[in-house]
Amino acid sequence: MEENAASQTDERHVFDRLVLANGQLSTPHKIDIKGIEKFEGDAVHSVQFKDPSRYEGKNVLIVGVGATGADTQSFLQKAKARSVHMSHRGQYYLSAEHRIPVFSSNLAENLRDGVTKSVQGVSEVTGPRSVAFTDGTVLHDIDAIIICTGYHFDFSLLRDAGDPTDPTKAPDHYERINAARYKDPHVSFPRLYRGFISEQYPESLAVIGHFLLAKPTFVLNDLATMALASIWSGAAPLPTREEMARDINSHYDTIVSTLKRGPVPHMGFRMFGSKNYEWVNKVAGTGVTDRLACFSLEAWKLWWNDRTFYNLLMDGVDEPAVYRLFETGRGRKPWSGAREQILKTNDEVNQMAEKWKKENSPKSK
Repeated sequence: MEENAASQTDERHVFDRLVLANGQLSTPHKIDIKGIEKFEGDAVHSVQFKDPSRYEGKNVLIVGVGATGADTQSFLQKAKARSVHMSHRGQYYLSAEHRIPVFSSNLAENLRDGVTKSVQGVSEVTGPRSVAFTDGTVLHDIDAIIICTGYHFDFSLLRDAGDPTDPTKAPDHYERINAARYKDPHVSFPRLYRGFISEQYPESLAVIGHFLLAKPTFVLNDLATMALASIWSGAAPLPTREEMARDINSHYDTIVSTLKRGPVPHMGFRMFGSKNYEWVNKVAGTGVTDRLACFSLEAWKLWWNDRTFYNLLMDGVDEPAVYRLFETGRGRKPWSGAREQILKTNDEVNQMAEKWKKENSPKSK
């Protein structure tokens, strides 16, 4: 359904299949800050952080120390903010396979040098320009608060029977997950097979962008669309209801168990990633998991006949062309320009790395 601006009426269209791809960074993840109504400065979510120059000469508090928070402090320093403090809650450590790695080029240096200062989690806003923290300290003369608490996937476009977050579709009506100590009330668990196929309508409804592994997001979304095309075209079998329920319930159990011990950054993050990565590659027909990081005959042939390129595939940039390289006779078609693109991408990245090293070497400063 769409709104016709000219006639101010709703128009309805019927489609055979529907893919929801509105992105995991579309809806701000909001938090409740006690006393925020007292604050007379500029309090915004990072989605509204458009012009860093507005904060020149100002004292800024960043709430959140994730990727967005790290980028924001970098922009503020370049914009010559007077002071930058980053507030973070207590950290709950999950094993490496359960975490999404985040890299910042200057956060560690800025914290070390005192350019950006670290403070504890926000307890409450105590006045027009003051904020108290969980360790009892108070910052005064704060001009702006930038809330960098991330985003979450918005399922609100899928209503009624198609809504994967509907509690009535879950065996326990989500009682277990809602009772977990660290469950965020603003974030829902979607019942999606392998993280992107509708349990209710697997033959006609999918969600792209919610499924996550410790892999580049665009690569994963690309893989998911290839796997989906294979299933919907009949090149790969549609999962049975029992298969879907087992996969979803297993992921649900893992999320619930983890939420009892600490926060989960994203409900769609598959913690046992290797199994899901292998599945999506096999269904898409990429041939990647049959030739790389394994001991198959195909892997041995590639390593023996083209060792330099094999090593580049193993250690180089994980990009979409890798998944269009091999002819498998099933799933997606190979791309004749894949090898050339892989070489080009890796060369460009190496050049960028060398440039960064020169610009950030002690001699250049």
